[in-house]
Amino acid sequence: MMNPIKVIVPIVLGSIVLAVYAANPASVEYVDAQDAIIQAEIDALSATESQPANRNHSQKANPASVEYVDAQDKILQDQIDNIHPGSKYTVGQILCTTTAPASCTLTSTDAWGVVIYADPNSNISGHGGVAMALTDQTSAHWAENGLCQVTNQMANHYDIYGGITNTDNYCHFSGSGCTTNCSTNASAFHTCTNYSGGGYTDWYFPAISELMLMFTVAQQLTYGAESIAGASFINFNNGPYISSTQNNGFGEGNGGSPAPANDVLLFSFSAGDQGFDAKNNEYSVRCVRALPV
Repeated sequence: MMNPIKVIVPIVLGSIVLAVYAANPASVEYVDAQDAIIQAEIDALSATESQPANRNHSQKANPASVEYVDAQDKILQDQIDNIHPGSKYTVGQILCTTTAPASCTLTSTDAWGVVIYADPNSNISGHGGVAMALTDQTSAHWAENGLCQVTNQMANHYDIYGGITNTDNYCHFSGSGCTTNCSTNASAFHTCTNYSGGGYTDWYFPAISELMLMFTVAQQLTYGAESIAGASFINFNNGPYISSTQNNGFGEGNGGSPAPANDVLLFSFSAGDQGFDAKNNEYSVRCVRALPV
């Protein structure tokens, strides 16, 4: 039975934004200042070219040509785009393998997923966002027994894209209590790494924050202003869904005591909260994949 946890995992993106500014020397203020300089050059150029043809040729020529100004403006625009490039995807977007994005719907025969996260900093993460499968995969447990615990926080990642690291580390880990890793059919890691929805082979077992994103998008598409016809597919079952995130003492269990370190974090789509349970208990699985930039 799922045990409740009082602490909700935050989705922290602020550090990514700071990394963008640290990597790119051009701030918005700097770009605005440079744009003002270029505009002054354009104004000066226009004023010079509007003078009579018999003007004093000894006057110093304006070094700024229209081509030069256009080139500098493009450089500055590129700097602006690199600060916050955005994403080519939108949350709730239905994805198809061959049907054009504008025509892709739930009834498209090649529909394979729905976007749950559109990455605004794709130039830093290297990913365009995250998409979830249209349907649940088979129920599975986290590991082959409750003793398997990936050490050194290798499967403790809870953030967006954290499931990629958890899945890769678990599938390549060998230690006490972990005897089969991704080779067992009952493991959720095996379920997602062997899933091939849409013809893709890069699916992974989602981290807890990625399950939380699924819940948010499911609510929006089913009940919110962004609801779409036929979105009943996105309704998750009432039971908890298992994440790839080890508990390792994260949060609190019943009575305020630390949650057991050999458990795994779960998320209930009926209650909208998270909890934990032993790794050898089976729960629903919904796989995800990172989108290309």
